[in-house]
Amino acid sequence: MSDERLRRWLEAEGAGRADEAEAVFSALFAEKVPVLVPSGAFTARVMDAALSARPWDPLAWRWVRVVGATAALLMGLVLLAALSLDPFAVLQVFARAGAALVTDARAVVHAVFATGLTAWTVAASVGRAMLIASSSGLVPFVLVANLLLALASSYGLRRLMAPREECP
Repeated sequence: MSDERLRRWLEAEGAGRADEAEAVFSALFAEKVPVLVPSGAFTARVMDAALSARPWDPLAWRWVRVVGATAALLMGLVLLAALSLDPFAVLQVFARAGAALVTDARAVVHAVFATGLTAWTVAASVGRAMLIASSSGLVPFVLVANLLLALASSYGLRRLMAPREECP
């Protein structure tokens, strides 16, 4: 019976009848592959383990509490120091830092554009040289011959790799 189903499935699949092929394959799969159901004891052990597990608490570890407390203390000290300073001095520091950031960003953008322009100039020069080289002498004929060879090879490989019917 399964040989008949296998033949019908392959025939339907090859003919492009997807729904029929799916139905025949499902029946064939149900016939050949056994259904595995876990035992009741295994299910009970898994459920007991899941119900008895404690939820994960990251603060239960001592080092996490120590690092958190140290970070909070340092942030408090920084905030206290910032509030005790002259507010105009703090604004002046931030203004200088912002100006330095803008100046550095301008320099980076300038370097990126300069490098891109240099690369563009080199690519244009190489392109011009390739155009001149490919249009002089026998080079165009060699390029056309290579193109024809590639097309013939592609056609031959496509025919070679095409599916064929097996002889009985």
